[in-house]
Amino acid sequence: MCVGGFAWASAKPENKGYKIFIDGWNRFLEGNPDREITDAPNGLPKIGSIFNRVDSPGMQRLLVRMLHPNPAKRATIREVLNTIVVKNIECCSPESFDETKCTVDATTGKITGRIILKKHNHTPPKKAILPKSLHHRFHHDS
Repeated sequence: MCVGGFAWASAKPENKGYKIFIDGWNRFLEGNPDREITDAPNGLPKIGSIFNRVDSPGMQRLLVRMLHPNPAKRATIREVLNTIVVKNIECCSPESFDETKCTVDATTGKITGRIILKKHNHTPPKKAILPKSLHHRFHHDS
């Protein structure tokens, strides 16, 4: 997220930006600690103008859910990755390292093959599988 700065320098009440953030959450949750983030006009806490710089209302809601002051109420990484907001982020990453390479036919100028594909499955695999070349080996001399 690029909004031209940090929301606050440190997560301490004496920091003005953080005080606005935490006071906004306290007002939002006052009398209803289980209050949910919604699309309604007052469905988000007023937690600082830096969050208003985020153009997408969906992204605003997602960021606020990720920054919930109660860790048990925060969006988990799996929940974040399954939101339509994240699924619609365009990125370019190879589907595999065995993809065909892009070539240009010198006689026709036609481009064949592809270099990269847009991939929208950002969910990490359940079991991390690293190529052997990325495994670290530690040898100890005795």
